[in-house]
Amino acid sequence: MTTSTPAPGATLTRTWPAELGTWNRYAAVNDEFYPVHMDHEAARAAGMPAAFGMGNLQVAYFNALLDDWIRESTDGRRTGRVERLSVGFRSPSLPGSVVATASVTEVSDDGPATTVRLDLRSVDGAGTELCTGTAVIRLDG
Repeated sequence: MTTSTPAPGATLTRTWPAELGTWNRYAAVNDEFYPVHMDHEAARAAGMPAAFGMGNLQVAYFNALLDDWIRESTDGRRTGRVERLSVGFRSPSLPGSVVATASVTEVSDDGPATTVRLDLRSVDGAGTELCTGTAVIRLDG
């Protein structure tokens, strides 16, 4: 476990599978069983090359990545939280994989807390940009 505050330029990356099973589990939790996310033929009928992942699943990936970062940046005496998250969708997540990255752009220490600003980006296995955004996390302690 890392016990130091993330520094500008630091990056955390995580990869998830982009497949029907993943999308089905996400749909089950969110009651989001739309045919274009579950059935390749339904997606093709809608003009897509295959079934594709939910846009908000990209947001969930970023939240998980940021939560990992908060945990890795704590030494048992600090807590943290995501204060802001803003994303824009660029391309649908087709079957394959999703690689989400959070890169520190700024760190401010105001005494009782440290604020970390990050740029967010997710791409598929071919490098196609799926989603971009920004986030602010607060590390207390």
